[in-house]
Amino acid sequence: MEPADYQSSRWFVRVDCAADLAGAKASGKIGIILGMQDANHLRNLDDLDAFYKMGQRLTQLTYNSGNRLGAGCKATDHGLTEFGHAVVTRMNTLGMAIDVSHCGEKTTLEAIEASKKPVLITHSNCKALAPGVARCKTDAAIVAAAKKGGVIGLTGVRRFVRATDPVTMDDLLDHFDHVVKIAGVEHVGLGSDTDLDGRDKHGAAPMLYDIAGLQGVERVHQLADGLIMRGYTDEQIGLVLGGNFERALTAIWAPVV
Repeated sequence: MEPADYQSSRWFVRVDCAADLAGAKASGKIGIILGMQDANHLRNLDDLDAFYKMGQRLTQLTYNSGNRLGAGCKATDHGLTEFGHAVVTRMNTLGMAIDVSHCGEKTTLEAIEASKKPVLITHSNCKALAPGVARCKTDAAIVAAAKKGGVIGLTGVRRFVRATDPVTMDDLLDHFDHVVKIAGVEHVGLGSDTDLDGRDKHGAAPMLYDIAGLQGVERVHQLADGLIMRGYTDEQIGLVLGGNFERALTAIWAPVV
């Protein structure tokens, strides 16, 4: 789909700036933020400018392995590289969101320290509650991101919620409670990392990704009910369901003066 087609689409609208978030909601369309799951497409800093002009507003610094910017969570982690530091600086200037969801611990912390704007962890969970899971984030990383105004989006991927079965919605709610305890309710959101109707694979080689009761299209409503049962207020739930990410993206996408 060409960029202009998003704006004329019956169902979708491309989100290029903070005002487009409210615009998408008002239009009843699905807002799409163009992002990349890795930064292998960046050969030099000029590439950042080019992709920004094409509509990209977010990129993960790494996927699970390492690249020219730093290390993923399954690679030997020597931290953010010199090129990685330069990319973080240019992303801040452009107003492109930095995502460290798949980065290793040292690369995560150094990227947060290097950035002058909030850094996002769009889809991960708490290592304190799922020890040994490479994709989860330490308390140190979550708190560091929060201090810069960032947000962690918690996923419903069962192996990131609890390393061993059974895994329930209460286990996922424990992750929300944990982030609120160490960083504040202003720094937690949703990062489902699953398709609309879940990710479970059935057949000859079944694979279970989803949590029972949270694999259908109603799972956000079910999760909200769970947060209510945990004592969260309507205002707090509004922050979790999008308000926190909207605030952070507004700061990230603001023009540099």
